[in-house]
Amino acid sequence: MKTTISLILASAFFLTSCGGGSSTSTSANGNADDNPDLIFEFAAPPLHPRVFNLASFSAETENHFNPGETISLIYDTDLYFSDEPFLGLLDQYLYDSSVYLSNDTVLNEATDLKLFSVECSYPMSLEHACGETAHFQCLYAKDNANMTSCTSIPLGRTNGFMDIIVDTTTFIDVVPKEVHVIIKSCLREDPSNCAEANYPLKLL
Repeated sequence: MKTTISLILASAFFLTSCGGGSSTSTSANGNADDNPDLIFEFAAPPLHPRVFNLASFSAETENHFNPGETISLIYDTDLYFSDEPFLGLLDQYLYDSSVYLSNDTVLNEATDLKLFSVECSYPMSLEHACGETAHFQCLYAKDNANMTSCTSIPLGRTNGFMDIIVDTTTFIDVVPKEVHVIIKSCLREDPSNCAEANYPLKLL
């Protein structure tokens, strides 16, 4: 009888010391039940947001635009969890991207000129014109008119646009004028999770 009791006590001690009967999920940094952050940001150079003029033949003037020339805007985004560099194969996240002209590098939605807003998908879908990569073109002051006309590339996507016209009369009060293009992109499911970038250009 004493032998049986001793064996039972020894088994109970072994299970307790090895964690038997309970389990705790612990992350690599030692925090239990740690929820990773979803990181949404613009890619680092050379894939960072940039604006350029295809009609320019020098680096010094690639962000200078004469009336009738096209402002090309390209950016890449990164989306990942803080503890995992890749999303699941079936994961899809929508984000909204807006582009403004601003007198400085600080976005002020009340005074800056919004050129367009568009829904994008990460990863890109056949219905969206933008995703991991985005490409937009804006025709500046065609025929010296006070307007821009913007189009998303590729064409023909359900969530895309063609020839969105914006009146620039009030904003472009003098030429030449040095301004900034500001891009703000926010996750649809968490509008506070945003990426923002700006790029200088000169309107002639």
